Amino acid sequence: FYYGGLQAAATLLELLGRDDSKYRERAERLAQSFETHLANPDTGLYRDAPGSEHHSLHATAVPLAFGLTRGADPERMLAHIREKGLSCGVYIAAYVIEGCFRAGAHDLAFALLTSTDEHSWHEMLRHGATTCMEAWGPDQKWNTSWLHPWSSSPIYLIGQYLLGLS
Repeated sequence: FYYGGLQAAATLLELLGRDDSKYRERAERLAQSFETHLANPDTGLYRDAPGSEHHSLHATAVPLAFGLTRGADPERMLAHIREKGLSCGVYIAAYVIEGCFRAGAHDLAFALLTSTDEHSWHEMLRHGATTCMEAWGPDQKWNTSWLHPWSSSPIYLIGQYLLGLS
């Protein structure tokens, strides 16, 4: 998330005609740190933490969504997402799908958006939701909100990546 913030700040400064070098340099140092401390050359994925041998969906999808792949293999990252699907909460699902779109795996992104698995927006509909819920279904969180903005990510994903509105 920090990497994405640095990139966004640099882009805004660039658009304003101002010096963006401080933010670009910080983003570059962070990418180098990912490569040095988190990239696993054997798997092509990022580890969850330095010294860990676990590669979570989160540690794969979030960097991919921000275009951070230094030291990792984007194809293996996508294969990991293909294997895991949306085995995450609704909040991270947006980053999983956006990572697929940004890496050029549009078919995978669309398949995740339209999935009918237990972890899908279809699951919300199956439970009678008319708005986006906090969790995929009420059985996954006993006090889930039935009107939760963070799970409305299909709106921006469809607009930006399927319709080309940005």
